[in-house]
Amino acid sequence: LQQEFRTLSMPWRFHGVFSLASLMHVPRKELDEVLLRIRQHMVPGGILLTSLPAGRDHDRMMEDGRWENAMPLAMHFEFLSRAGFRPLEVHSTNLYRGTWDVVVSQAAGPCA
Repeated sequence: LQQEFRTLSMPWRFHGVFSLASLMHVPRKELDEVLLRIRQHMVPGGILLTSLPAGRDHDRMMEDGRWENAMPLAMHFEFLSRAGFRPLEVHSTNLYRGTWDVVVSQAAGPCA
């Protein structure tokens, strides 16, 4: 299954969504809407895995034309919470020549 985050639309709901190094390519001004769309396609209690580069804070176009959104962990939690997710665990790992925060969150109750 491959879709754009901004136009995510499916007739079913997932028990888990794995978003490794994907949301970093969504501008912050669109991130609330994108996370809400993901949440709308999850069952209550479903698990979401997200990751963003650790220790950086920028929202910009990279030289290669891709978007890069990196934020402090507290801000990552704020975005998740606004979309109806409750962070459960945080792991730090080395990916793509850097340190990343990997957050496991749980979807709250029913979502419209």
